[in-house]
Amino acid sequence: MSTKIHHGYRIDDGLIDERSIIPVLRATFEKPYLDDYVATASRWATFAMDRRQLGQGLDGTPPAGQSCLEYTDAVLAEAHLKIRRTGHRNPAADFGAEVVLLRDHDGDGALYALLFTERPSYRQAWQGLRSVSEYGYWNNTDQPDGVSDEEWAARRATWDRLLPGHRSPSTAGLSWSLLNDLHTVSATRCARTDPFQVELAIPTIEERRRVLAYEAGRPVLVADLATKVSVEALLAR
Repeated sequence: MSTKIHHGYRIDDGLIDERSIIPVLRATFEKPYLDDYVATASRWATFAMDRRQLGQGLDGTPPAGQSCLEYTDAVLAEAHLKIRRTGHRNPAADFGAEVVLLRDHDGDGALYALLFTERPSYRQAWQGLRSVSEYGYWNNTDQPDGVSDEEWAARRATWDRLLPGHRSPSTAGLSWSLLNDLHTVSATRCARTDPFQVELAIPTIEERRRVLAYEAGRPVLVADLATKVSVEALLAR
């Protein structure tokens, strides 16, 4: 049977247990979550503003009386709920992360973890922790360079103990999720408290023209769009 544990890790810190690591997890993922969410929402809000200005009734045009950032926050909230309820992946709008912690009671007693996320920035932050080391295993291709046959076999034995019979990880260990049903950040709120972060994510006029041309099915001229997008414009209703 094929085994694919690409995002398995070992936690080499004897002072950390399944409970004390929870604050570490939240501190690790909160910043990349905020940065990724605000960057995505700011880009989407800009495209929403362009659709409104184009005036062709394109899908994704904010209704009257709602700012482009408010509209985008609402769109991302709906997408998040759909992912939570159906389990269907949507990488562009998926800001979640789940960590499953597994103690190797029948082996070396160490703490292991599985990370499930669509966000590369989350994985980078997680792998940057001093006590976390990659400990994946798969049997459909060769092991990574630098991993000996002996270590690879040890990894296989470890995961066989932790997940006997390919048991579901969520039933084998302690699960922690970054998000529940609601986002804990808002691009609208960020625009008011840290407008520079929103401004940094506003796409170029060239990219905006390409996106709108694809959606409208015709070339979009520079004159069709606001040359410069301000944070104030994204907040305007």
